[in-house]
Amino acid sequence: MTYFRYIFREFFPPFIFSLSLIIFLFVMNLLFQMLGKIAGKGLPLGTIAEYFFLNLAWMVAMAVPIRLHCWAMIGSMLGSIGSIHGGTNMREA
Repeated sequence: MTYFRYIFREFFPPFIFSLSLIIFLFVMNLLFQMLGKIAGKGLPLGTIAEYFFLNLAWMVAMAVPIRLHCWAMIGSMLGSIGSIHGGTNMREA
């Protein structure tokens, strides 16, 4: 149980933050692509919100693998840095 709480507290908040950041970038990209087609057409706000909500499915499907890939790269870099410094600390002692 202690390990679960540790892993949950250490990895879940950065995962959610970065996932929401990537989804935000996808939403902004979609907004700027569709701004010319949506603006000035007289569409109700509910229709525009529904359009963006329905596009969230592919955004999440694209964002999760991107996030996991970045997570793995950062973890491998930090792991190698830690092993380098850990070895020098052991030799000094």
